Amino acid sequence: MPINFANEPANITGSSGVRLLLNNDIDNSGVSSIVMGGIPDTAVKVYIYFANYSTDGSVSQRFRLRLGAGAGNNIDSGNRYHWNTFYREGSGSTNTHYGTGVSYMNVIDQDHSGSAHADTGMVTLTRCTHPSSGSTNGGWMMESIIGDTTRNLSYFASGRWEATTPINTVQIFNGGYGYDAGARMSLLYEIGDYN
Repeated sequence: MPINFANEPANITGSSGVRLLLNNDIDNSGVSSIVMGGIPDTAVKVYIYFANYSTDGSVSQRFRLRLGAGAGNNIDSGNRYHWNTFYREGSGSTNTHYGTGVSYMNVIDQDHSGSAHADTGMVTLTRCTHPSSGSTNGGWMMESIIGDTTRNLSYFASGRWEATTPINTVQIFNGGYGYDAGARMSLLYEIGDYN
């Protein structure tokens, strides 16, 4: 049964809610990049949940994100990403970093590069393209809230991918270290009408 919105020219006929696409054990020896695909063209929100995210060695920018449209591993590595990160540790240190027009989004602030972290959180990607500006002021917006479960440390990040296409694939990667034992990741999505 469709949902009708008064004064709106749209009917939602698909089922609502969040759908699990896949679960990943990302702690395979030596794996420093995870590619997850199969996201439908009708997705308007994509969620990346992760637990015990940690690397085998110290590496700056240990949670980088790229997105792609189309079949297979069609990942966009062009300079169409913009991001800002922030962290706070207890009542002490804070810092921010940013990138604009670069080939990936940074999700965890680069100052925390050690292998002792065990981060848990969610990355949310939302399709937000305004019809009069296309990718100039729109695309897919990224936001994340992450906490290190081994210490009083929180991370926040926001960003944008300048693409008016659907997201079909996501890539999470770091500077070359494998992920620690117990690292898990899940990919979920919500569908909707987006014209």
